Amino acid sequence: MARDSCKMVFFENQIVVFGGWNNKWLDDMWSLNTSKITGPKYAIYSIAPKRGPVTGKTKVNIKGVGFKQNGTIDVMFKVGSKVQQVQGTWVSDSECFCETPNYVKEGPREA
Repeated sequence: MARDSCKMVFFENQIVVFGGWNNKWLDDMWSLNTSKITGPKYAIYSIAPKRGPVTGKTKVNIKGVGFKQNGTIDVMFKVGSKVQQVQGTWVSDSECFCETPNYVKEGPREA
């Protein structure tokens, strides 16, 4: 049911909604398991440097959370519709390094 003035919280893989107003005050509670719709179990917070030549070979530092611990990590770059995967170096759960791929054929664009 549609509502406003409700309380909502997101934690782990759950969205929980409590109460709200819909022509009367509601005191119901709903939850939604978002584990299959919220994306991967990692997040990227920053990449430095932010720009580099289209010829690639720029060493980038990627910071975030949830990077798998195994010594190497696969990093995907997308320019337009072209996706390239490179192997990076895992440093910690929150940091990895890699070199950018070559995108000379696509020309300079935002990645």
